[in-house]
Amino acid sequence: MGERNPQRAPTGPAWRAPSLILVAIAAGLLAGLAESAFLAAQRGIAGRMVFMGRHAWWMTPIAEALLFAGVTALFLALSRPWPRVRTLRGVAFLNTGLAALALLLLVPPLHMLARVALAVGVGWQASRLVDALFRKRERVARRIAWGLAAGTAAIALVSAGITGIRDRPVGPAPAGDAPDVLLLILDTVRARSLSLYGYGRPTTPRLEALGRDGVVYERAIAPAPWTLPSHAAMFTGRPAHELSASWRRPLDDAHETVAERFTRAGYRTAGFVANMGYAGWETGLDRGFQRYEDHPISLRQLVVESSLARRIVGSTRFRDLRGTDENFVRKSAARVNERFLGWLDRGDEERPYFAFLNYYDAHAPYEPPEPYRTRFARGEPRGAVSALHRWNENPFAPPPDSAAIARELDAYEAAIAYVDAEIGRLVEELERRGRLDRTVIVVASDHGEEFGEHGVYDHGNSLYFDGVHVPLLVRYPPRVPAGTRVETPVSLRHVAATLADLAGLEGPPLPGRSLAGPPGSPDGAPVLTEVSFAPRLPDWFPVSRGDMASLIDERWQYIRNGDGAEELYDLDEDPGERRDLAADPARGADIARYRGGLPAHRGDRTAARSPR
Repeated sequence: MGERNPQRAPTGPAWRAPSLILVAIAAGLLAGLAESAFLAAQRGIAGRMVFMGRHAWWMTPIAEALLFAGVTALFLALSRPWPRVRTLRGVAFLNTGLAALALLLLVPPLHMLARVALAVGVGWQASRLVDALFRKRERVARRIAWGLAAGTAAIALVSAGITGIRDRPVGPAPAGDAPDVLLLILDTVRARSLSLYGYGRPTTPRLEALGRDGVVYERAIAPAPWTLPSHAAMFTGRPAHELSASWRRPLDDAHETVAERFTRAGYRTAGFVANMGYAGWETGLDRGFQRYEDHPISLRQLVVESSLARRIVGSTRFRDLRGTDENFVRKSAARVNERFLGWLDRGDEERPYFAFLNYYDAHAPYEPPEPYRTRFARGEPRGAVSALHRWNENPFAPPPDSAAIARELDAYEAAIAYVDAEIGRLVEELERRGRLDRTVIVVASDHGEEFGEHGVYDHGNSLYFDGVHVPLLVRYPPRVPAGTRVETPVSLRHVAATLADLAGLEGPPLPGRSLAGPPGSPDGAPVLTEVSFAPRLPDWFPVSRGDMASLIDERWQYIRNGDGAEELYDLDEDPGERRDLAADPARGADIARYRGGLPAHRGDRTAARSPR
């Protein structure tokens, strides 16, 4: 009488709840370290990007530890009526299973049900081992947890120290009259949607004002229709096919970057990037910069460093619950400017800078803040859930109807107007500080965007004009004539040579030709733009058929598709590219001339198309 039923008694001595929480924290820290090591091994062995943050070595363990501790606290609260499961083994089963699932999420070919089944099996077996080792060693388990926490903190401190060391300028400062240099890239902005180029909506009044003080290029062509190879070409001066940068392969160190040239010249150099996938540190675009900010250190970033939490916040159901498709860690143009100006304030006022700012606001899912969100709405504005963004995630589904696409275009152009306003504020701030007229400012976009004009949407999947025709303006009063507009086509790969020339950097010229000379084409040749094969896309996407290349001159655009099919458009008479003239016998000589001017392509046929 009064004895407890032995069938209901927990095995081993009862552990206190704080100790069980520490077990969860230890499991989370180990899981996070294992995740980071797994991804780093993939990068090292395969030489491919895995899209991990620079601070993942300490942020991922902390993220998993917080997640595991929270789940365990909930488990302990809900399991009070069942003491047999509120044991070391029960907690070990829960957390080792979570750890296994976190790692299995990094293995793409596995079905989700297979991942869960494997995680349950691993958790069951591991819990028996943990229970056998630590059932009577609560103090030892606590010490291990605290040791792992201390080790993670040490990794964070070392990471911060390395960043601080890298941020210091090297070598003597340039001559006192050396200008500041500012490269502003508007990610995913096509020229067609800019009032700078005559568009009816007032999307870019600030850029129009900036352009009146400098040179505007009417037909600037991106080296590629998506972010990484286009940036890589701008940074090195080389065409995309000469570079390693592709869907999963970073820019290697085979060619000097413009940032390396400025750093060696004694400039302070920094990049502030909002596109954390294909412009982040892992892409190789950070090479040469003393400071390069991409993935922020923030609570939201901490969440997505966990593979489990990342899977949750990226899911359609979670986004429906939030009521928005907005990127969970999107970095606004205002935030990019704030970080740049803060860095500028902390540096040596006597030493000039070269800064690269990448704005991501006009990239899908097009979520401009108020009051821009409804600025160009025709009727009912698009909500925070984007039908086009959902279709881009699953292009095998039927595309949105024309009314939905019109709402997407309204949101896209509102996002452009927001970025334009933030550039205006940045220019005003430079003027207030007395630095504007001593600053070389180049504004461009890495690629354009399509809204079904040729049956495709988004970017990176074709070479039609809207996907590669981008803005380009240069302002520097001491050397650039104000109020000039250049009709001749130019490639953005000449940006590196132009920046070096305007800054007066010494040394051999960078590849390409400076646009700071007489207005016009640097060499008079047609401008090349290209894209490599992308797998796992619908067969009606042009890039699904192989490497593509295009040549654009003052009137014509020639496109060679991956299957060898050719297209030719008269951009003067047919700017919407509705009439393909490739089969016209009168254009045979032109086709042969363009065909002979194309380079061989190497492609990357094993790469995935988009980051995790």
